[in-house]
Amino acid sequence: AFLLYSKKSPWNKNFNRLLFALRAALITLLCFFLLGPLLNQLNFFEEDPIVVLAVDDSASIKDAYDSIRFEQIKNTLAQLETQLEAANYELRIRGINGYYNSLSEVRFEAQSTDLHKLLQSIRQDFEQQNLAATILTSDGIDNYGSSPQFLTLNYPVYSLGMGDTIPAQDLSIAKINYNKIVYE
Repeated sequence: AFLLYSKKSPWNKNFNRLLFALRAALITLLCFFLLGPLLNQLNFFEEDPIVVLAVDDSASIKDAYDSIRFEQIKNTLAQLETQLEAANYELRIRGINGYYNSLSEVRFEAQSTDLHKLLQSIRQDFEQQNLAATILTSDGIDNYGSSPQFLTLNYPVYSLGMGDTIPAQDLSIAKINYNKIVYE
């Protein structure tokens, strides 16, 4: 542009300088956008860590206790819920088949327990989020799916044992009645 507008031209010198400035600005702007400037806008926000309270809501837990002891366990879980919320954790409550809004909605009526599927779905649901931990409350009786001990997780799992973890004894034969004399 300097070489083009520095020669003798039919218009005056001020108009020549104006054309030089416009062409220089246009070429500079064009080169700037062709080089692909990184125009990012960064927004920083603080998000509370997420804790998932994974509750084994199967009927085996409800059947293992009498009603008074079962209510004590539910009250203990409710205290845990209030403590986590008071510590500025975003609490999510997950049962075997889905999420609950609060612990009062948990009915302990599921007919099967698949802890592998439960932990795997938590991993998928919170993949790119600030998942701090999962607290798994279960009796450990897993009667469906793979064993959860072979699952690789990218978050810590803290387990709280509840229910009857002692396996029931099989039936035994105490006495056999038979005839001492057999006729053929």
